[in-house]
Amino acid sequence: MIGSIGWMELAIILIIALLVVGPRGLPKLGRSIGKALREFKKEASELKEAVEFEIDEEDRKEKEERRRKRRAKRENTEKTEKSEQKAAAE
Repeated sequence: MIGSIGWMELAIILIIALLVVGPRGLPKLGRSIGKALREFKKEASELKEAVEFEIDEEDRKEKEERRRKRRAKRENTEKTEKSEQKAAAE
């Protein structure tokens, strides 16, 4: 069974295609369908890669922002500690 189409349904579709297109046009139709499927798979793959790239880029930006906030917090803590030490020394 291919997806939700059984072998009997596939045979009926092929017979109808043969009757409609004819024996000479059937190979051309098959090539056209194959070419369209390859192009669709290629475009889907490129779209998937673009989405994954954007997700990775967002993750990288979020990590950088968290790193920047931790650094700023640490610097503020150090400044506060130095100010308290100066005040205590005076």
